[in-house]
Amino acid sequence: MEIRRSAGRSRGGVLEREGALSRKVPKEEKKISGAFRVFLERGIGLLFLSGLLFGAFPAYAAEEPGIRWGEDRIVALGQAVAPEGAASPGSAKLLARRGAVVDLQRNLLEYVQGVRVDAATRMENYMVHDEVRTSVEGVIRGVEIWRSSWDGEVYSVWGGFSMQKVRQAGAPRIPGLTSRKVPSYDGKGYSSLVLDLGDLPFEPSLVISVRSASGKKIYGPEFVDAASFVEKGMCRYEEYPSPRSSFRIPLLGGTPAWAEGNALVLSRDMAINEAGEIVISSEAAEVIERNSFDFRIPCEVTVITKTAAIRGFLDSRFVFRKIWNPSLPEKP
Repeated sequence: MEIRRSAGRSRGGVLEREGALSRKVPKEEKKISGAFRVFLERGIGLLFLSGLLFGAFPAYAAEEPGIRWGEDRIVALGQAVAPEGAASPGSAKLLARRGAVVDLQRNLLEYVQGVRVDAATRMENYMVHDEVRTSVEGVIRGVEIWRSSWDGEVYSVWGGFSMQKVRQAGAPRIPGLTSRKVPSYDGKGYSSLVLDLGDLPFEPSLVISVRSASGKKIYGPEFVDAASFVEKGMCRYEEYPSPRSSFRIPLLGGTPAWAEGNALVLSRDMAINEAGEIVISSEAAEVIERNSFDFRIPCEVTVITKTAAIRGFLDSRFVFRKIWNPSLPEKP
């Protein structure tokens, strides 16, 4: 087992030294150096802009349909063509847009039905209950459209909603989930938990379960506050390897820089059992239970897994290269 304490956020100072020799810089050199500096600044600005345009940053993920666990939202694409015999081009566009929105809502419903509530249940199983189905249908009818396009023949719309709305719809039917008093962290003990699962075969879900090697339940819906569950989920999902991995220092036993406060990081002696539960060592379980601050109640838990479906910088860059070079092999 490896237990690590997060170092928190810090910024190192920069030491600048002047050379031993100095000389008076001619005005011509100043002009050249100034122009070169402007070029660098503008060049960097152009690179950043191109990153936004071509998907080198996570914002591009808004166009990727699917259950985005790492972004805590569901995104879908709807498309429709204009019906034949439309009275005018404007009418054709309007009818195509209506069809695209209907297609978007249909696709979103399929995604919601496929959301895993736990290792053995999906939202489609919960939607047999009238209150859950009614809530989901209301969310889909009120879908937020983020982007639309019309090429004269096909109307396309991208939209979706936060997973918070899915959790709110399913929360009344989750066993053991109830309102609890949320404690405040006073700076003593660990403030949160990070489970670095690496490449273990873990499937993200709304509800997660953690047990010790001896079989004792350490984390589950019976440990969390219902309002905290709806607001942010039982855990936050991060991709493995994390797109922010450059902020980690493995050789020094480092911790993800985004781990706020004093995080307890577990990265070894873990497994996934047949029930899909995360299994940690008994020693780690004891540390969690004895911690002065119960971070389980406010859901201060992060799971790092390769199936978090976060679109990182390298992944987006690969897509960008494929657009301009179709001869590249498929991503494994």
